[in-house]
Amino acid sequence: YFSAVDIVDQNLNNIMKTKWDFKFSIENSFIINPAMGCTMILNEELKKIICDKDLDFNIEMHDSWIYRVGQSIGANIIYDDDSYILYRQHGNNVMGYNVNANFFKKISYFFKKKPKYLGEIAEKLLYYYENLMDDKNKKVLSDIVNLSQNHTLKSKKIILQNDKFNTNNIKWNIKFKYDVIFNRI
Repeated sequence: YFSAVDIVDQNLNNIMKTKWDFKFSIENSFIINPAMGCTMILNEELKKIICDKDLDFNIEMHDSWIYRVGQSIGANIIYDDDSYILYRQHGNNVMGYNVNANFFKKISYFFKKKPKYLGEIAEKLLYYYENLMDDKNKKVLSDIVNLSQNHTLKSKKIILQNDKFNTNNIKWNIKFKYDVIFNRI
């Protein structure tokens, strides 16, 4: 379970409400993480699946990892469109919505070079949880791993032609395709 949040500034003025209107899937979890950790509730089974592993790599964002594990093993993920918290942002936030950034700073941040970690995430999901996955999710993760290791035209084409990599948000979809084309996965 996870819910929407109301994003507010340091004075608690409303900036926006998160609203996700795309199909949640393993594919889309590699474009954007809709689940904020501060709203997540896990049942005992998923908690045990996640916590019983001694991870041998650094997880950049714990909420993304938990969400991707759930997606990869076919967990019943419930999204609540109602918001129950105010998620405060300020001008110096490292992550999230920077209220003071101008248009060019936002564009620059959006396309800045980031470490290629999505391939490693897909590889680790397969390594730790493959026995709990269906064949479809195994293939998607294998395609991402293949792309991250080879960057061939064929591996890019497989990802780019998979219409399930689609969040219904043109900005995030363009960013993902940019990352695929320019070997940033």
